[in-house]
This record gives sequence, C-alpha cells and structure tokens, in this order.
Amino acid sequence: MPISGLVVTCDTSNGPIVDAVSILAAHPSVDVGEVSTHRIAIVVDTESKQQDQEIWQWIQGLPGVIDVNVAFVGFDDEGEVGVEVEVEVEVDEKHDHELVE
Repeated sequence: MPISGLVVTCDTSNGPIVDAVSILAAHPSVDVGEVSTHRIAIVVDTESKQQDQEIWQWIQGLPGVIDVNVAFVGFDDEGEVGVEVEVEVEVDEKHDHELVE
C-alpha cells in the first residue's frame, strides 16, 4: 500500500485554488492537509503502486495545477520501507506533456 505525501502547486492567476482543493478533497484516496495561497499539501493512500501513479497523473491534469512535488513515499506492505525523496514534476501546459527534472 503506497502512501505518498505530495505538495500540489497551483496557478493563482485565475483566482483562488478553491476548486482544486474541492476536487482533491472529493477523491476517496486523497486527504487534503494544509492549504496556502498557491500550494496544497495532500496525502495519497492507495492499494497499489499502479493506482498511486494513476492518481498522481490525474492530479497533474487538474485545471490550474502547475507542479506536483513528492515529499514522502512510504509502503505499508510488510518488508517494504518508506523512502523519502525530493522529486519535482512539472507539466508543460503548451505541449500537454510532463517534464521531469
């Protein structure tokens, strides 16, 4: 069971990020934490690594989302250990594909 701590960065040029917060909060695998003017801290708790990746991709495609940073990835399965990573994923809105730094 992957558990991911993510920080979602939103474009605030079109107004507050209330819509993104509401969409994220409505997803059953997402818990919304602290919200600032342009960042949303979330925890994603899924049944599989594939489902975890699908949710990450879904988040990256949400309107107004410009960046998703991974703060922590842990595994609840016996024998697996959590790994703290710092990875930045940016979405190139003009070309509609991911750029990984």
